[in-house]
Amino acid sequence: RAIKVEEEAFGCEENTEGEHFSENDSFTMWQQMAHPHREKYQCRFCPFSCSRTSGIKIHERKHTGEKPFSCHVCHRVFAVKCNLQVHMRIHTGEKPFRCQTCQKAFSQKSTLQAHVRVHTGERPFRCQICHKAFAVSSDLKRHKRVHTGD
Repeated sequence: RAIKVEEEAFGCEENTEGEHFSENDSFTMWQQMAHPHREKYQCRFCPFSCSRTSGIKIHERKHTGEKPFSCHVCHRVFAVKCNLQVHMRIHTGEKPFRCQTCQKAFSQKSTLQAHVRVHTGERPFRCQICHKAFAVSSDLKRHKRVHTGD
């Protein structure tokens, strides 16, 4: 269960317009309009907070290890429903992301983004030790072992 962060009753430090509210509901409506990104829910395990209970629920699964979404084909489990939906493309063969240069299709947007670097030559992941650059972060991670001996 998420913990609700207490808000000031009927007042707001950032209310520079001098508005006053006789009912808490009116104040709450004003506050939500004036501060739409105010974080209301606090994680029970760390300092993270956000404005939606669903966001806290998903975040807290990182701490609890809860993974309620299961693939009916291979039984892999996920903490977030959309990750299961993306995973299902492995089984269905769906590849909705297409390279505009060579027309190769991919099941994940991030894989397409990495592929596009083949055409652009972009190498945004740079080794802090030898300054060698890589197009994919996992290639940099593997390269770092050269320096650490792992």
